[in-house]
Amino acid sequence: MKEILNISLLVMGFTVVLIAAYFFSKFIGFKMSHSNANKHIKVLDRVFLGNDKFICIIQIGIRFFVIGITNHHIELISELNEAELVPISDDKNASFGSIFEMYIKKLGNRDKDRGQGMDKIQQPMDS
Repeated sequence: MKEILNISLLVMGFTVVLIAAYFFSKFIGFKMSHSNANKHIKVLDRVFLGNDKFICIIQIGIRFFVIGITNHHIELISELNEAELVPISDDKNASFGSIFEMYIKKLGNRDKDRGQGMDKIQQPMDS
């Protein structure tokens, strides 16, 4: 009977710790999201290049900047006009089948081109 009581107390304690961790992480997330709400600086886009290397487009007021960020250095790469900020469309709606079909067509065209070239090489030369 004592063993069952110990196991049930252990399970209840573990459950209380999990619930406390959940609410604490929600509280910290809420505080962090409000601390990142800046009025004058906004990161518009970020591209990961490698180990702790990023390129960012940031907006400060009405000006736009491209900056490079590494572990130990931040460098201004360029300043942009608003007209230069053109969204790059990424075809995320493409299905696997359509992508596969596109590559098969490219492979077929490449093989056709090779075959035509081989015909020209194998033809006997008139002398």
